[in-house]
Amino acid sequence: MFKSQSQTNSIIDTIEVVRTQAYAKNFAEADRLLTLFTANKNDVNAFRLHAQVLYWMKDFKSSQDVLKKALSVFPDAYAVKLDYGRLLFEMGKLNQARLLLDDYKLNDTNNAEVNILLAHINFRSGNIKTANERVKDVLKLYPDNQMALSIQRDINYNTSPYVTLHGTYHSDDQPLKSSGFEVESGVYKSWLLSPVLNMRYNHFTLPDSVYNSLWLQASDKITFGSSGFSLNMTGGIFKHHTNNDKTRLTASVLLAQKLTRYISIEASTAKRPYQYSSASVRIPVMQAFSGVALRLNKSDLWLGRSAYEIQKFEDNNKIKTAYLWFLAPIVNSKGFTLHAGYGFNHSNADRNTFTSVKSLNAIISSYTITPVQGYYNPYFTPKNQTVHSVLVSVKTNLSKSVVFSSRFNLGLSSKADNPYLYLNKTTAGTFFVDKGYSTISYSPVDFYSQLQVNVSSKATISGSYSYFHPLFYKSHQAEIQLKYLFSNEKN
Repeated sequence: MFKSQSQTNSIIDTIEVVRTQAYAKNFAEADRLLTLFTANKNDVNAFRLHAQVLYWMKDFKSSQDVLKKALSVFPDAYAVKLDYGRLLFEMGKLNQARLLLDDYKLNDTNNAEVNILLAHINFRSGNIKTANERVKDVLKLYPDNQMALSIQRDINYNTSPYVTLHGTYHSDDQPLKSSGFEVESGVYKSWLLSPVLNMRYNHFTLPDSVYNSLWLQASDKITFGSSGFSLNMTGGIFKHHTNNDKTRLTASVLLAQKLTRYISIEASTAKRPYQYSSASVRIPVMQAFSGVALRLNKSDLWLGRSAYEIQKFEDNNKIKTAYLWFLAPIVNSKGFTLHAGYGFNHSNADRNTFTSVKSLNAIISSYTITPVQGYYNPYFTPKNQTVHSVLVSVKTNLSKSVVFSSRFNLGLSSKADNPYLYLNKTTAGTFFVDKGYSTISYSPVDFYSQLQVNVSSKATISGSYSYFHPLFYKSHQAEIQLKYLFSNEKN
């Protein structure tokens, strides 16, 4: 049955009225009118406009429902397939989006938007060959298309064989000084095979001696297509060069699952060395780590992470940490971004490791009415440590090849139960070193700045400086790194 001219004009008039409301940002009214209109009439343009209005209202689920209905009524409407595929891509439903967009491509092979979306989807899914084909489909007709060129650069950068040389110098007031050298090399072969080899050598200097350690690791990352699931596995050996210490095995597993386009969940476990306190570099200290985290990354603008972590040491002591942080864009212009946000951290150990520097006999023989000097042996243990902090980060392109970035974390409201030691006596008259706690307020600081220079399309050099002042020490660290891609043209 054919529509009359008056019916057609009525539909057009209604859609134009609604479109005027939508362009005036009267989305609620446009939604109301279209809901009434499409309840009794099936018009493909009305469905598409309704889905667009709901998208502008950020009601993505309802927008999806409208497009699903439109496709059931008009199964051959390729414009609806494109709208629906685009929406599913925005929602992070990559498998469903790819099916619709692949179907659309059969009808319009050279559509640049479709090919760019399919390139994104296949790249994220580990289908590098197909992603490159879709990019070439675009560049064949539009050689200067910046989105296609950007995807091509991302593919080249992430799949080329590379080597990284990394040097570090660290100094703190525990006192502890260290220098380190790290070499890493990796290559992308497929979604199943992305091997990385890493060697890290550290040299530690204490007032009375020097110590060295060597850590060798091999890892592989598996990406399970467009499911959003990935698995990263690492195995290694760690050698602490003191007293002919035995070689120790290390390992880690990281599971990550994308929940939406911007949100993912992670679970990890690891067995690894701990080398942050002066006591932990004198003797090898190993820790078992486990944690779960929820991560937000919306186009590198809205960023956040919340996590719960447990460190378990060989003496069965545990440190439990819960934290979250969030960064929002304050300024986002070409070549310059400024973020600000909030951070929270709470950590507590089952047992405190703060102990006296001197033996009990030495303390008694030289006793004065002052606190007994102590240190964390062999690792730091927080007690009811809570930090509320303000976060600031900035990134700016100083030129086409030079990028400066910096971040600052300042604890505005921070408290902890700080241990102190004193000489005490039992009822039987026996001396012993006792431990007490005083709640203190402090202002931890974490500052980091980096300058990165892209020497060429294959080589990048960067230098950084960091200042870290937690509860019990202050540290300065300088780093330099060179990364070289062996090939970034052929994939």
